[in-house]
Amino acid sequence: TENRPVISHHPQKDTRWYPEFDASTGLATHSLIAVPLNARGRTIGVLEVVNRKEGTTFSDEDSDLLMLFASQAAIAIENARLFTDTDQALQARIQELTTLQHIDRQLNATLDYHEVMEHTLQWALHVTGAAAGIVAAVQERDERGLRFLAQRGYDEATIEQYATGTAVWPLTQGLIGYTVQLGETTLVTEISQSPQYVCLAPGMKAQLTVPIKREERVIGAIALESPDGDTFTTENISFVERLADHAAVAIENARLFEEVQQANTAKTEFISFVSHELK
Repeated sequence: TENRPVISHHPQKDTRWYPEFDASTGLATHSLIAVPLNARGRTIGVLEVVNRKEGTTFSDEDSDLLMLFASQAAIAIENARLFTDTDQALQARIQELTTLQHIDRQLNATLDYHEVMEHTLQWALHVTGAAAGIVAAVQERDERGLRFLAQRGYDEATIEQYATGTAVWPLTQGLIGYTVQLGETTLVTEISQSPQYVCLAPGMKAQLTVPIKREERVIGAIALESPDGDTFTTENISFVERLADHAAVAIENARLFEEVQQANTAKTEFISFVSHELK
């Protein structure tokens, strides 16, 4: 903590001495030097040597020599750590891109609106480890609100009215409605402190809500909940945001296809009705 060399000729009498070291190694420490390992303006560790071979005590010259060696060692250690961190980050990024590529193939393999939503939620839950989640789409017709099209971990009876019934989830209600109106990702790690939160599943502590946007227009949202406040890491949040971006295209395509099908069905029914009346 002092960030300076320490020489001790009688470690056992030093209040800073840790006696378990000798007890665990069977070594009797008579003299020692400990010097800080400094790299890029911060202390990253300590280098310690004990007992000269000649049995004499360490000197200031020994301390200076060890400090010189420690400065080079610290740079080497820090460079190795940075290389490892960079390599791990690169591997994680490659894995994420591979996963998103697989998700793209999966999402674009179907034009079924509900199936696209199910795939999106499945991947969001899988990657983040969340316990519950909802994917909702903004409904513009009649009353503006959210239609829940995929869900996991919630009571079916509670969600049903917003999935297949006539009711829509108000945009003024819950963190999911708040996020859609805000148009930005919201993370609450202690939902008991959030005035917007609406409890749909007991025992939850954190909620991550990410808007699904298409050409700067919010068309839906992904809401994930967890009983652990530390579930949603920075990496998890970034992944769900990218997932939402990738899913947006498939969701919009599926929605448009569904509307075309409904229009064709309505046209067929209209022609059939007119033909019947003419007859």
